[in-house]
Amino acid sequence: MSSSSTTAASPGTWRPQATELHTVACPLCAGRAFEVLASTDRYDMDLVTVGCQDCGLVMTNPQPTEPALNQFYTHHYRHYYQRVEVPDLDYLQKTRKIERAATTAAFLSERGLLPANGTVLDIGAAEGAILHAVRQREPSLRAIAVEPNPQFGAFARDYAGCELYPALESLPAAYAGGIDLIIINHVLEHIADPVSFLASLRPWLKPGGKLYIDVPDVEAYTGLEALHIAHLYHFCERSYRATLARAGYAVASLEHHTPLMHPPSLRLVAGSSAEPLTVAVGSGREGWRQLVRIERRAVRFHRRRWSAGHKLLHLLRWLLRPSTRRYGLWS
Repeated sequence: MSSSSTTAASPGTWRPQATELHTVACPLCAGRAFEVLASTDRYDMDLVTVGCQDCGLVMTNPQPTEPALNQFYTHHYRHYYQRVEVPDLDYLQKTRKIERAATTAAFLSERGLLPANGTVLDIGAAEGAILHAVRQREPSLRAIAVEPNPQFGAFARDYAGCELYPALESLPAAYAGGIDLIIINHVLEHIADPVSFLASLRPWLKPGGKLYIDVPDVEAYTGLEALHIAHLYHFCERSYRATLARAGYAVASLEHHTPLMHPPSLRLVAGSSAEPLTVAVGSGREGWRQLVRIERRAVRFHRRRWSAGHKLLHLLRWLLRPSTRRYGLWS
């Protein structure tokens, strides 16, 4: 499917075609050997979830290309994940996003991360609920939103009283070195190269500026709903810390928590580090067992979507799978 045909697809019908997928090396250790952990996903898009044999990072591979992802986030993401094209206050209340954002703002305030007259950037700000909540805590804050969806971005601008940019590349150069806090709330797992992305944020931070990042916890996954086109990476505490270290950050705090209307997650606060970027990543298999168990139960998850023949084929593939389901990527 070309980019033009992707754009023309009606909301909620998007799926990547073979020409819109490419294999990638592990962004954490550059490894190219992977073990397949699951071969289906929430929306039955035939996505493959693998574990890096060298460092253990769990990821989608092959992944959608950058043009395909851009089209997806601009035109289809909100339909799949929020079931609404244009947000309003009723939507925020029904989804309890106002409550969840207030909890996040309280966490940031308690840790002294919302300085008076400071500048806060929310990347992937959606409808602006978090920026609205932090400005209720500290009205003097300058709030900046990066949100690619035009309808959600427009709502965020009005609701949070924030500046709006469609992409990080659109930020004025004048903000470089002047941002006190960058919020990345359930966004890092969406980024094609999380290490490079995080490293690119360092010039935007003030000396002593901080990142606040929240991601789902792969070790807490219980069902196939955790695997879907938007989430390219699945972090455990070890791979999460290693990703920040690789990008040049020191983690000040990291904790497990369960956000309202969100899966069990890992949230951290980090600042730029003087340590060298070449750090030991380590290895592990955290989350692998959970994903294999989820794959085994895929027939029950898709019982209304799959035909009897498809169910049988999946079960046969599972029963006849080789003892090691590994492959290498050399391109």
